[in-house]
Amino acid sequence: MSYFATSIDAAASLAPVSVDRLAQVLDDAGLNVGYCEDRSRLGGFWGQHLVEFCFHGKASSVLRIQACWGRPLSADHRADVLDWVNAYNLEWIWPKMYVDRNGEDLVVMAEHAVSYECGASDEQLFAHVRCAVSAALDAFGRLDDTFPQAVDDFRAQHPDWPDQ
Repeated sequence: MSYFATSIDAAASLAPVSVDRLAQVLDDAGLNVGYCEDRSRLGGFWGQHLVEFCFHGKASSVLRIQACWGRPLSADHRADVLDWVNAYNLEWIWPKMYVDRNGEDLVVMAEHAVSYECGASDEQLFAHVRCAVSAALDAFGRLDDTFPQAVDDFRAQHPDWPDQ
């Protein structure tokens, strides 16, 4: 039997994470995101979907990437979308999918969070962003296929919004 220490020391070369550091990593990758008013989080659109980057937890070391499916979906679809989200979450580990409300409409969210208490390299931060956003967009594509009327409703409301 092996015995392990109660904690694993962080590698000295990993820098602490922060909103400003993530903004620089995304800027270096050529991605256009902006700060919220109080500069506590970042956000931007990927296609027609809003993606936000927030830090939580002890010393703000947990990076939560949250994406919102950019489609109107009336509460009439609640049972169907909940069934879809539950089936998705059973099959896929991430992103975590859930349904929220925005007034009378339903909002489908995708989320992936990672703790960087030990710090992270720029490459690790960008890999987290790339994986979280691409997984969310894949899930949103599946939602588009399942609820094509929501896509048509969005396009009717936003005829000048680019498809990609």
